[in-house]
Amino acid sequence: MGIDRLGLSDADLDVLATATDTTALQLRADLDRRPWSILDHLEHPGVVEAVMTPQDPFRSNVSSFLFFAVLAQQAANDLRGTNYVNEWTGPRQRLPVFDVEPLREFAEAPGRVLFIAHLLASFTHPTTLPVPANALDLEDVAAWIEVSVPDDQVTLLRHLGDLALFRSGVLADETGPHAIDAALIERLLHPLHLSSDEQASLLDHLADATSVAPGIEAMESLGPTWYRAASNADDRGRLSLTVTEITTRFRPARRFLNHLADRYLDPGSIAIGLSI
Repeated sequence: MGIDRLGLSDADLDVLATATDTTALQLRADLDRRPWSILDHLEHPGVVEAVMTPQDPFRSNVSSFLFFAVLAQQAANDLRGTNYVNEWTGPRQRLPVFDVEPLREFAEAPGRVLFIAHLLASFTHPTTLPVPANALDLEDVAAWIEVSVPDDQVTLLRHLGDLALFRSGVLADETGPHAIDAALIERLLHPLHLSSDEQASLLDHLADATSVAPGIEAMESLGPTWYRAASNADDRGRLSLTVTEITTRFRPARRFLNHLADRYLDPGSIAIGLSI
């Protein structure tokens, strides 16, 4: 991964360079050689102040990606110094949970931290899909998969995984209490052509009427399934390795996003109009 894969704009480089007392040219050369050193820059006090202080003159030049990358790195740093995180138990209800290690492990990989930043940035503006589907509507996006060309199918499947992670991670209060009925789940899964056993297993897992978070559990089952299907269909290597990793780390990713959103975000300010 070189600097071009990081997602930084020229304005972002200027902000980072000014905040760390270097030049954009020197910073670009350093990141080309050592792209993962971006995390060192993201947690630099000067960068944090420039990005997170609204009155800072450089703040208006910061891209959504750089803003969320700084927040994601702050959230990762939080986990190093705490023994618990607040777990969602209902709308505006959280309980401390001491199972922090899976979140620390998730945030140890620079690629996963940047993945979270890109995910959040993608929902600050309407996502452009290769088909005329509502990008915030799971059922509408899923309905287009079977009538799309293979490359577009990969894009749509990846987007469904992103949408499931965003719903469960950032919009837990809205997503968590609401179960998804079996008929809708079958329509969402239909384009994947799962075996009857695979589909039955998913449906059985989601049939627990006593669950306090049926919506989150649905997203935790559907999300990895869509990411896995996208990775399997990606015969041109367009998806990053991180997307494949998320298929086995969806729940830690969701919990990491819960932590980040609770600490740093007003969820209503970055997503509206979400619907099944």
